[in-house]
Amino acid sequence: MTSTLRRTTLATLSAAAAVLVAAPAFATPPAQTSLNLRAAKTVVKAHNALTFTATLTSKGNALDGQTVALQERTAPTTGHQTTWTSTGATGTNTSGGHYTFTVTPPIAAHKNAQKDQYRAVFTKTDAYGGSHSQVVTITVKRG
Repeated sequence: MTSTLRRTTLATLSAAAAVLVAAPAFATPPAQTSLNLRAAKTVVKAHNALTFTATLTSKGNALDGQTVALQERTAPTTGHQTTWTSTGATGTNTSGGHYTFTVTPPIAAHKNAQKDQYRAVFTKTDAYGGSHSQVVTITVKRG
């Protein structure tokens, strides 16, 4: 092999290797998603069932068959710190990107009414980016 041919072959292999190394940079990013949450009621008696409906879309198209969770931030019994925690409810997909949840909000022993907050959360997948809904505030009243 001549030195010119050797240099040309090495340059071609180097260029091909650079493309292979850079290839992951050209991977398609996950599609953005949007999540909306609605409550059947905004005022509920403590220990009564409350239904939420979340709608998951991407680029205006409904996303069925995904995992959507419901989180809550309940009124604190002491202090003012609250955090988002899972309700343990996973949405039942009814079609059209709609997911329903049913929860039974409790009430603090020393309160006649309290405001609890809920949001729906979709965790990122390989195909879709994660998102969370707006916060929905529910007033829970003692029976």
